Amino acid sequence: MLCARRAVALTAVALTSCGGGGGAPSAPTDPSTPTPPASLHAVTASVYYDQNRNNSVDADEGVRLGDVVLQIGSASGRTETATGRAVVQGVPAGTHPIVVQLSSLPPFFMPGNQVTIDVPRSGEVFVPVALPIGRNNLFRYLVSGDSISQGVGSDNEAGFRPRLQSRLSGHYHVSASMFYRGGGGGTSDDGAVRIARDLGLLEPAYTLIGWGTNDWNGCGPPATCRTVSNLRSLIRDVKLAESLPCVATILPPNVGYDSLAPPSRGQWVVEMNALIKAMAQEEGALVVDLHAAFMRAGPSGLFVDHVHPNSRGYEVIADAWFDALTRPRSVGAAGD
Repeated sequence: MLCARRAVALTAVALTSCGGGGGAPSAPTDPSTPTPPASLHAVTASVYYDQNRNNSVDADEGVRLGDVVLQIGSASGRTETATGRAVVQGVPAGTHPIVVQLSSLPPFFMPGNQVTIDVPRSGEVFVPVALPIGRNNLFRYLVSGDSISQGVGSDNEAGFRPRLQSRLSGHYHVSASMFYRGGGGGTSDDGAVRIARDLGLLEPAYTLIGWGTNDWNGCGPPATCRTVSNLRSLIRDVKLAESLPCVATILPPNVGYDSLAPPSRGQWVVEMNALIKAMAQEEGALVVDLHAAFMRAGPSGLFVDHVHPNSRGYEVIADAWFDALTRPRSVGAAGD
């Protein structure tokens, strides 16, 4: 009996010395206690065109891009159209790369050298984007095409070019320039022959291709016609010159105006445009669907004759070109 009492006493002493006895009990953990919120901050960032790709905003680099989505950590923001500036809210403290969402950039623009920032920070950060145009002239546009590209039928005798030039200049806050090279009555054969010379003389950043309307005359069925192969050659010459190729679909004819615009010509244009779009996408060219833009606008009121647009028709063409050249990749080609 004595041994049993001694064993109980020793056990009690052991528990006390290990904290199982007379010490104050530890406070229980409350699983409902909230974790302190992370430190979040706002970052102001502007997207600019870095012409010389030196990752620095130089005095002559005043182009800013709007509607561009920037990702910083888990937060994102979209730049304003007018200023190219975004205030990205909710950025956690730490070091973060600024990621430019490619699908939010206009065609051909690419993210520049990546910028990394330490958050929190004060002041504006500038994020570069670039264009693969080599030594060509920024915002110089070569319009290569037949009499429709020339502007026959318009009040100003220049067609869509003045309106497009004005809209591009205002959008990018630059002095855009636009040059027409081609010839009335010309075919895609003529375009393919002359394009290399025109590119060499003008060194444009962009080349706007508008050939094919006159190929209807004696060309035969679209599948065997030379139009697609000629346009493919044009695109490749443009790319070889480090200019950016943009290809328009053929306008619908003014069916029923006279014997030069029978219904069969309208069907020929539809079939040819399907081939042009498929080829241009294979070649990496921007497709501008002028045919679809005309059909949406109601083509009967857009012509002066069997194929040439009136001034209102040229406004539709200018706006379709502008939309295709400036809106984000994610929106798609004009007319889609």
